[in-house]
Amino acid sequence: MDINQKRDAALTVEVKDESDPSGCISMIGIGEAMHIVKENSIWKFELADKADPERTNINVPNALQKVASIGANSRIVRQTLLQSTYFLKNALCGKPLETPVLEQALRACLELSKLCKISEELEADLVRAFAIVNEGTSRGTLRLPHYPDLTSTWTSALGAMDGVRASIREMAFAFFPDISKNNIWFNDLRECFTFKAFETSDNDGILDAVDESLGFVRWLRNAKEHPKVGQRLEILDYRLRPDARVAPPSIRLERKEGNWEEYDLAAAIEQLRRSLLYAFEMVLVFSIGEFVGEVMGQQAKIGWIPDENRRSIDQPDYCILVDIHGRLQRLG
Repeated sequence: MDINQKRDAALTVEVKDESDPSGCISMIGIGEAMHIVKENSIWKFELADKADPERTNINVPNALQKVASIGANSRIVRQTLLQSTYFLKNALCGKPLETPVLEQALRACLELSKLCKISEELEADLVRAFAIVNEGTSRGTLRLPHYPDLTSTWTSALGAMDGVRASIREMAFAFFPDISKNNIWFNDLRECFTFKAFETSDNDGILDAVDESLGFVRWLRNAKEHPKVGQRLEILDYRLRPDARVAPPSIRLERKEGNWEEYDLAAAIEQLRRSLLYAFEMVLVFSIGEFVGEVMGQQAKIGWIPDENRRSIDQPDYCILVDIHGRLQRLG
């Protein structure tokens, strides 16, 4: 068999490992790669032509890589990658938007997965740490636990947050290429939203919340890279409080001169993850609304699907609705 026969032949691929023996839930083409979403993992499959486009080496194999340990069972995957796939398939946006939007959806998905793992590791360490604390004192001295590489952990978390923020920005540029690329991009983006995504909700309030989340991540990055009075943060290890209780790893913020606020680091990272996931989904919903036109002579709408009405685990939170003979029917 020559190289062309081998590369052009039909093939089968087994996509599983011990941690996720489930079947394929969804297959999503992003650029030159196929991404396979399973219940608890995401895999990337690339043909040998990606590595050897000139077909010079018959021994170059196809490649399969596990890129995430979360899948369709995760709200992160459902609200980013699967939601984007559904909208792009049903909103008639046009093929040119598919690759850039799905690339950013996958990027957001992977960065949010990192945040989830970091907060889980911090929470798990609390169990170990307070087991040490509960051993009590020896000769009046308490043995305090220590979280190794706490600064590196925060740097990784902040990098993931900034990655999600960047994915939202790049997705917005894909939908609306004419908006400004500077720090006022979100203000320009809001001016593009003429479609009222939610008839019974405060649309401006939703976008205000998104703007606040994105702005806070920018503030955190600036506080780390360019600290100044009124823009500083500290990451603190386990320590003893004046009330003799042990404080968990925490983050202290100075957002006004001399006014420091302190938060549990694991809880803060988890809250930021939730806020950024919401921000991604809302920017996607509002953006796609500008491309939802008439279907069967009726103006399409966007609606939310309650968990109890979801047909399968890969069905996203929002769908496109059309009024057919007085009843709202969802597309897809």
